[in-house]
Amino acid sequence: AAQGLLLQGSATAGGASSSSSHGDTGITAEAAWQKNKQQQRRPRMGRQAAQQLQQHLDETAAKNAASPSYARLHAKRNALPAAAAREECLRLLQQHQVLVVTGETGCGKSTQVPQFILEQAQQQGRLQDANIVVAQPRRLITTSLSRRVAEERGEAVGNVVGYSIHADRRLSRLTRLTFCTTGILIRRLQVDPALSSVSHVIIDEVHERGLEVDFLLTAMRELAAARPDLKLLLMSATLNSSNITDYFAAQVAGSVGCLHIPGRTFDVQQFFLEDLIEARLRTALAAEAAGAAAADGRPPPSGSGYGFDASSFAAYTGASTAGELAASAAAGRVAAQGGVVMPHGAKLAGSTNPKFAPDRRNWDERLKGYVAAEDSHLKEHYSPATVAEVQRWAACIAKPRTNDDLRKQHAAAAVAAIQFICRHETDPGSVLVFLPNWQAIASVFEQLMAEEEVASALQVFVLHSLLPMQEQQEAFNHAPPGFRKVILATNIAESSITFDDVAAVVDSCRVNLADFDAVNNLPTLGPQWASQASLWQRRGRAGRVRPGMCIHLIPRTMAEQHLEPFDPPELRRMPLGDVCLLVKSLGFADIGGFLGRVPDPPAAAAVASAVAELQAMWALDEQQRLTPLGRLLALLPGDVRLTRMVIFGALLGVLDPVLTLAAAETAQGDVLRMPNDTMVAEYEARKADGSSADGLTDDYSQQQSWQTFGRRPEQGQGRAAGGGQGAQGQWLYTARDMQWERRAELAGGDSSDHQAVLAAFKVGAWRVPHTL
Repeated sequence: AAQGLLLQGSATAGGASSSSSHGDTGITAEAAWQKNKQQQRRPRMGRQAAQQLQQHLDETAAKNAASPSYARLHAKRNALPAAAAREECLRLLQQHQVLVVTGETGCGKSTQVPQFILEQAQQQGRLQDANIVVAQPRRLITTSLSRRVAEERGEAVGNVVGYSIHADRRLSRLTRLTFCTTGILIRRLQVDPALSSVSHVIIDEVHERGLEVDFLLTAMRELAAARPDLKLLLMSATLNSSNITDYFAAQVAGSVGCLHIPGRTFDVQQFFLEDLIEARLRTALAAEAAGAAAADGRPPPSGSGYGFDASSFAAYTGASTAGELAASAAAGRVAAQGGVVMPHGAKLAGSTNPKFAPDRRNWDERLKGYVAAEDSHLKEHYSPATVAEVQRWAACIAKPRTNDDLRKQHAAAAVAAIQFICRHETDPGSVLVFLPNWQAIASVFEQLMAEEEVASALQVFVLHSLLPMQEQQEAFNHAPPGFRKVILATNIAESSITFDDVAAVVDSCRVNLADFDAVNNLPTLGPQWASQASLWQRRGRAGRVRPGMCIHLIPRTMAEQHLEPFDPPELRRMPLGDVCLLVKSLGFADIGGFLGRVPDPPAAAAVASAVAELQAMWALDEQQRLTPLGRLLALLPGDVRLTRMVIFGALLGVLDPVLTLAAAETAQGDVLRMPNDTMVAEYEARKADGSSADGLTDDYSQQQSWQTFGRRPEQGQGRAAGGGQGAQGQWLYTARDMQWERRAELAGGDSSDHQAVLAAFKVGAWRVPHTL
């Protein structure tokens, strides 16, 4: 079906394709808006649709008036800090074309600010003229917010409030408020560069500075200058608002408004790695003392001699005499019995080899320059045993024997924190664990399930962007009585998501970040230390609807003095091929000029490298104009190289195996790569031992494994967090799901991407290259 679709496009190209060789067929936002201005107004809702909308509003109002649940939700909305800022928000929006909204975690800005605009338009009788688009960086956030806002309005998703994400949309002719991903908004710009039917654009979580967010900031600045009637709102919890304000004020006429909404987070007790080690130490010493006393027929010891009268972190904080988060040095030394020997039950760090002690370069590269031996705060406030354990942990991180040891060390700390919470915290609330990637999630899951005593009372969920939306939504379910819910998540859960049962957050302080060597054209992806802004965001997940606690699994000094304030912009650490195609698809002639106007421009060498690669792939010609293939690549989602591979696979009649490789590469990331000497040596060693190597290009057993995973499961058949197959089984599941999804996109349907491809074919945007 996909091959027929593409060949149909080649047959319809005809004479239209010849005109594409004379320049870009796309039009700029300013030209599109000038053309639309001739019609004297922005496109409005039709009369019949307006009547249906009014009827729906009247019926919803009557239903809500008699609904106790709606009254409760309305009371909760009024209790949010954002409610008090409603009038100020609307006043600033009336005075300024661009409004920057910052707010503490839990203030309600993501759900309430769009509703303020929607409700004002409804009260003024011009709801049919309003068309609000809210762009979010992730699919799960997008669908969750749309459902929450629709619920607060007392209606179902898909009426006035809807959403649009990749391969899924809930919209209707009545929809006036659309939540979508940033990628969907970009594709909407490709079809309509002026966003002629849109009245308000809201970009949330601007602080993340992802590639798509930075692209949208630049494109919307250009569009705002061309369309004075368009209202633009930029929202974030942690944002240097002055930088963004100056950026837009430089091009948009008039001043840029700023609004800050105070937070209403509940009290969150914050702990660090040394607190976890000290708490484990004190409970272990107390248990040893109690066991010795019981053996001698004596009552167990109590009081400040151990400096820790109870087992919870709250009691540990209460026992402190030297500060809010630390026990006194005197109590700590008594607790450790004046020594540095850590009881076996409290050990956290792996073994170290004194012959291979880390040097300054190791501390700088692995721990951002943090050296535990130089940590004066640690030595002043914690017992010698804790100080020694933190130093051993730092040595294991700074100079691990293997990458597997490094991953296990990080996983061990996370598991220790989860187990301590499950054993000693009386609050039965769920635990949200932030981990960098799928490998870390699988490692923590396996270690957590290894201890039956704790595992038997846990209900574990996984949140990862590659999982199907249905499985991600399951993480919002409450655990049954007698079980504690544990959510193993990447930074997908860092912002805009509210779990109403989270009582504790365990933060690995790690995040999967991409980097790119423009000189050698080598992209990399791997765990790195998160920024201070991310730590603050993650901490806030525990205080959204109830008091909570957060354990950051790094020393306090490292968190406060060595981490970066914000994550680096993704445009500076990612291949730019996709974004270059987007720039051209919107009609901008100068790729380098456009990217030079983003808030933090990428290096000129990276832009030149991306343009050269696109020209080598026939996506751009020598004058940097889009070729028919380039237009098609710009319309289809995914990595440009893999998308090109899938297109030619369809044309050559080998779509299924090519889809398999593309899905596996997206899920695993190392299937399509040239082997080096080390990889060959490892492969030969595993083959000699009789074990299979990673990847799909291995022995017959791996092919059989893929064929088994490639079959669609029976209705109701799910997968556990570990999948019964470890990390490899999980990525096979993910690759299988992505293969099905991509095949459905190419074969047909009514998805926005499919319709965009059909539109491209109708204007002759595809022609099979003669060199094929």
